[in-house]
Amino acid sequence: MLHIETILSLYPDDATRLSLLSQALAHSQADLTSLRYAVDTGDRDAALAHTHKAKGTASFLGADKQTLQQFDQLTLLLRNTNDPAIHVAMPAAIHHAFQAVESILQDLEMSIQTMINGLENNKTRLRGNSSKRSKSKG
Repeated sequence: MLHIETILSLYPDDATRLSLLSQALAHSQADLTSLRYAVDTGDRDAALAHTHKAKGTASFLGADKQTLQQFDQLTLLLRNTNDPAIHVAMPAAIHHAFQAVESILQDLEMSIQTMINGLENNKTRLRGNSSKRSKSKG
């Protein structure tokens, strides 16, 4: 589904990777919150814009073609809705497509958070080892 490791290989150090992942997590969370709100309030134009933005985030982080097609499916359904307000009686197909995208974004957030935790644990471990070495030299 996602190949974040490919993107991370472009960044040489853990601090830069941590910064990238933290920003990606913030964007992903904001994308999902905004998209959910747009769908819940029936704002089709906002839902289309947020779907596009969320797809961009997922694409940048290495989402595969099949994953990105889920965003395309939601976009297609939103575009083909005659009523700009999709709210109260949201068609089942849009609801289903949104749930697929929502699941992808939640999985993305979990993957990013796991990587952040790993980098932070590594940083803590390295600091601990450096501190032990300094004490043994003194």
